[in-house]
Amino acid sequence: MKRGNNGKGKSNEGIVEIEETDEKQNGYPDSQRNCRIKSDKSSGLFMYTTSEVEYLYGEEGEYEGEPIEYWVKQWSVGMEGDSYSGYLLMELSDGRYWKINYSC
Repeated sequence: MKRGNNGKGKSNEGIVEIEETDEKQNGYPDSQRNCRIKSDKSSGLFMYTTSEVEYLYGEEGEYEGEPIEYWVKQWSVGMEGDSYSGYLLMELSDGRYWKINYSC
């Protein structure tokens, strides 16, 4: 996973607040939970996702196979269509979210 910027030298990452919305977007299932970033109405919709941590090691311990919840907004890039870029919103202990830019 690669962190990046918007091509203008300005980071797309940071701490944000979100609000859930009933809005839907093409390709998102009707039953899917969606949110927006409060301070950036043009950010588009993020989709609620659950998964499992494969393996994570940090100062506070090791985690493997533990459930994780996050919001994602992604799109395919490249000629083959099997590469993705987007953003993850990971919840912090104070209820705000860490916005992370990625590509893979």
